[in-house]
Amino acid sequence: MRIGQTNKSLVAGVVLIATLAMASVARAHDERHRGTVIEVEADRRHVRTIDDEGKPGEDRWFGVTAETTVQRGERTVAYADAGIANGERVVVIVDTHAQVKNAAKEVRLAAK
Repeated sequence: MRIGQTNKSLVAGVVLIATLAMASVARAHDERHRGTVIEVEADRRHVRTIDDEGKPGEDRWFGVTAETTVQRGERTVAYADAGIANGERVVVIVDTHAQVKNAAKEVRLAAK
């Protein structure tokens, strides 16, 4: 193997590692909250969260912005058309570095 080829392989490896590291950092900004809807309002919802082991967490309000997407089963629907009901199971994805604190980036619901 020539020295030029070794340098190219080394650079390609470093670029690959840097790309993977940046991708993992970009995803680290999202937090997933699972729970049950307690109350629904036009611009926010109140959720009783649970932890990863299924133990009760805390009651939290999550805001809804124009950028919030809603998944009802496999379909993307408008927040107003999602028909979110009290007692319904929900997963809320929050970008921890967003300008609006606790604003939902994505809301995931079971299909109806």
